[in-house]
Amino acid sequence: MKKIALAFGLLGLTTFANAADALNGTVWQTIDDETKQPKAIVKFTEQKDGSLTASIQKYLVAGQENACSKCEGTYHNKPLKGVTIVHSLKNVGGTNYDNGSIIDPKNGKTYKLKAEMIEGGKKLKLRGYIGIAALGRNQTWIRVN
Repeated sequence: MKKIALAFGLLGLTTFANAADALNGTVWQTIDDETKQPKAIVKFTEQKDGSLTASIQKYLVAGQENACSKCEGTYHNKPLKGVTIVHSLKNVGGTNYDNGSIIDPKNGKTYKLKAEMIEGGKKLKLRGYIGIAALGRNQTWIRVN
């Protein structure tokens, strides 16, 4: 009887440990590719299907926070705060993520997305691309504590 209770207890702990993804609830500072300066604060949220989205919590570049003029659909000409820039990102094992998409508010384009948490979770290395990952660009975000 004790063995059965222990087995169910361990199963419950395993289920609980897998319930929330490591990226869920984390906050990151994006870095501009050209200026290498902080650009925005972004927060990840796990969806009911287990995929992750990330929304802009604060835009850090003065004079550019007011409108997503090149974004299409819901976010067209809306303030950047609140824009969901990452969609459907899924954990594919350990610290690796794939099958997502990311919107670049600067040009309004959507790219396929893969990501990896590096340096013990202090940085998030993202790869946005069209077609194949080899034809894309990298960006590294820094975790905000």
